[in-house]
Amino acid sequence: MKKGTILTFLLFTFLTGCATQKTVGPEPEIASVPAVSREMAEGEAEMYIFNVSGWTLIPQEQKVTDNGKTIVKFPRNTYKKIFITAGHHELRVAGQKLELDVVEGQTYYVIAGYKPARSWAWPLAGSPVVIKEISEEEASNLLKEMKAID
Repeated sequence: MKKGTILTFLLFTFLTGCATQKTVGPEPEIASVPAVSREMAEGEAEMYIFNVSGWTLIPQEQKVTDNGKTIVKFPRNTYKKIFITAGHHELRVAGQKLELDVVEGQTYYVIAGYKPARSWAWPLAGSPVVIKEISEEEASNLLKEMKAID
């Protein structure tokens, strides 16, 4: 009986020690300054890119490239507003592409993401990865539902 009590005490002490988090040094300050929004410059357009990826067991960030350069990497159910130059752009996400001829001063709305429901029926249902331009009306709903990232 005495052995069992000692083992229980040692196990409890060990588990308590494992669960206790020790902070070394002062806690880092988190900046609460909001992101600076700017106006479109001459020769630019604005673009909202939404990550519409469905739920997966292991969430992954989507990386969108423009003419081979990464322009955004973000988690699902988020969006980012960026400024792009006028002209031809080739946006890519996981091998899928969207070509856009961007006009100065315009606003573009693009969805990108992984649709896991499509993956079981591929190739019949098409690629599970989507990237496409959407209307302002469709985007207005997403702007209400999703979180903006800096």
